[in-house]
Amino acid sequence: MLPASAERLDRMAAAVFSQATWRAARQLGLGRKALAERLGLTAEQALGLATGGYLLRPETPAGTTAARLIRLFVALEAQVGGDAVTRRAWMQNWNAHLRGVPRMLINTDAGLVKVVDYLEGMYARC
Repeated sequence: MLPASAERLDRMAAAVFSQATWRAARQLGLGRKALAERLGLTAEQALGLATGGYLLRPETPAGTTAARLIRLFVALEAQVGGDAVTRRAWMQNWNAHLRGVPRMLINTDAGLVKVVDYLEGMYARC
């Protein structure tokens, strides 16, 4: 059992991670229902990520997927320079290198890994 201060820090870290997941998903064009399905949560739990009503921990299976979504957002932001219109277009349009539409590819674990690897590889080449 963790001391009270360590437990509070763990809870705060989970709250930050949960909100980061919510924000990344929204910026990537995932609504509450899509995020819930992707993480294996209920729609209410997904909304709770934004409000603090549900805390996601990185070491869980849902947390692993959430961390990849955050990595995707960060890598894509680096590529598009923070331009929301370009980010949205990139997510919703066919990508010849990925052989698919990124927004659709990220619906599976393998597709999410593929998109993240592609973007992080592009970032590394810059």
